[in-house]
Amino acid sequence: MTVPESSLANRRQTLAADVELVIVALPDHLEPVELIRTIGGRYSAPILVISDRLKVEARVALLDAGATQVIEAPYHPAELVARARALRRRHAM
Repeated sequence: MTVPESSLANRRQTLAADVELVIVALPDHLEPVELIRTIGGRYSAPILVISDRLKVEARVALLDAGATQVIEAPYHPAELVARARALRRRHAM
């Protein structure tokens, strides 16, 4: 069963996120930069981006667009959770 996109959008508008998680699957594809700008412009939560083999220029572009951190795959799930907790702590200050 899938949930319609409009339902997901409505649900996202009513929930506050501690951390926004964005997964960038295409190497050096800069469309995610626009997504990061949109998320950063609408929500105040820190943005953690997971990327796979992005060149440094693409990672810098994501950070300049508003990502709080970029983590490279492969990563250990415990590290991802720890980074999300750290971002949440810093954002709460």
